[in-house]
Amino acid sequence: MKEIIDELADPLFGFCFALTGKTEEAEQLIVDAYTVFLLREKKFLPKEKVGRKGSRERRAMKKYLYKELLGEILDLAQKRLVENKNDISTSGEYESFFQMSLLNRAVLYLKEVKGFHLDDIQQVLNLERHRAVELYYNARYEMVRDMGCLYRQENMSGTYR
Repeated sequence: MKEIIDELADPLFGFCFALTGKTEEAEQLIVDAYTVFLLREKKFLPKEKVGRKGSRERRAMKKYLYKELLGEILDLAQKRLVENKNDISTSGEYESFFQMSLLNRAVLYLKEVKGFHLDDIQQVLNLERHRAVELYYNARYEMVRDMGCLYRQENMSGTYR
C-alpha cells in the first residue's frame, strides 16, 4: 500500500499546489489527507500487498486511492481556507489562476491539467453534474477573460511583441 501512495505523491502534489499556491502547505495537505483517509478507511484497506506492479488489481486500487485522496485534499483545503483566511500570493504569471475560487481552481486543474472527464470530477469533488459543469465553464471563462485583459494591457503599454 505504501508503494502505491509513493507513486501518487507527485500527482497529488500538483493538485495540492494548485489549491494552496505554497509548497509547504501542499506537502502538508498530502500528509494530512492521507492520514484522514487511513483513519476513515482503515478496516476496508487490504492488509497485504496489492498485486504486482502493472496488475489490474493494483491499478484499480491506485485509481481508487487517487480519487479518494483528491476528495480528502479538497475537503481539507476548504476547511483551512475558511479557518485561516489564507491569502494566496497573486503576483506573477499564474495570478489569474490563483485569484479564482478554490472550487474553480480544483475543477479547472483536474479537467485541463489532469484530463479528467466531468463525470470523474463530479465523483471526486462530490458535486452534482450541473454544478461540476458550471464550475468548469465559469473557471474557463475567468481565465480567458483575464488573458484578454492582460493582452490588452500589454498592447497599450507597448511591451507586447
